[in-house]
Amino acid sequence: MNTTEVTTDYGNTSRLADQAAAGAYLFLEHTIHAGQATPFRSHTRDHRSFVVIAGRVRLATPPGDGETASRTYGYLDGWHALPGCVYRIANVDAEPAILIEAGSVLGETTELTDSELRAVACSCPHVSDYTVNKPWGSEVWYTRNLPNVPYALKRIRMAEGHQSSVQSHQYKLETHRAWARPDRLRARGRPVVTLAETIELYLDEKRRILEEFPVAVLERAAAMLFETHDEGGTVYAMANGGNAGTLDHFYCDFKHHPFVTEDKTRPLPPDVKRLSFVNLCSSAAELTGLVNDIGAEPGANPVRGVLDPGQPPGLVVAEPPRHRAGPGQPLAVNRPEDRVVQPCRPRCSG
Repeated sequence: MNTTEVTTDYGNTSRLADQAAAGAYLFLEHTIHAGQATPFRSHTRDHRSFVVIAGRVRLATPPGDGETASRTYGYLDGWHALPGCVYRIANVDAEPAILIEAGSVLGETTELTDSELRAVACSCPHVSDYTVNKPWGSEVWYTRNLPNVPYALKRIRMAEGHQSSVQSHQYKLETHRAWARPDRLRARGRPVVTLAETIELYLDEKRRILEEFPVAVLERAAAMLFETHDEGGTVYAMANGGNAGTLDHFYCDFKHHPFVTEDKTRPLPPDVKRLSFVNLCSSAAELTGLVNDIGAEPGANPVRGVLDPGQPPGLVVAEPPRHRAGPGQPLAVNRPEDRVVQPCRPRCSG
């Protein structure tokens, strides 16, 4: 493959696609130097996908009110720039940032000055994390969440000592970029990603969760908790794995903390109503007893066994289990919107 490198005001850009792919798809590697940023750019007919392979960048988009909205992306994270979107990419670290750009080439990409920025309802969704397990490693299909685009962008991980299967395609052009540079490699059996990159990857994921936190969902859940307390109902809570430990903290806060007095030597006034709270994961004995009596198969309802028909309406707070990914299936990751909070009346079945 003949790589063409162009020096830019913000760093340099390398064209990675083979000449045979010209007109079929775009495949570039951008290096953005510390303190630098690309111009605002737009492509009215094309989808583009970006993935960071070194450092961190900030994606800025003009929301139309004269300001810009921004989001930070780190190692192996990325986004899609949809047709008509206006955006700028800036390096936020002291070292160069490197990112891959892939996309269609149906039209032109234009650069805009600050005075040319226009109000645009810009949408830059995250790349897909859909993962397919292979006998030799795995693939992440970044563009799976884009409908009907004429290109695909994947991250291929090949385990040490393995090789891919033999493939044959009649109508397919493919370009590869290996980014595990020799200076990143470690001793045999050790990961390619450095410890610092691993920490940054964790922090980037936490930042993204906070940026996308479903405030409206949390607001509804809080309102349901208050309603349950006011009606004298009971909260039934359950969680999975390490989150059961977080549930213990949750249980203590809601069972005791809202009802303590400033002077802890004085008893609570008799008109202060406590919240009735049942932690279904409070002990190994209770958890295994529920499994023994009710079952652990899909559809088993641990709340059904503890509800009293004479009780006021209650509330169920639960977290779905993490499902193991089978061959060709994505790894299920629990997200804030996966949490279950629902009213539960006596003899409820869900």
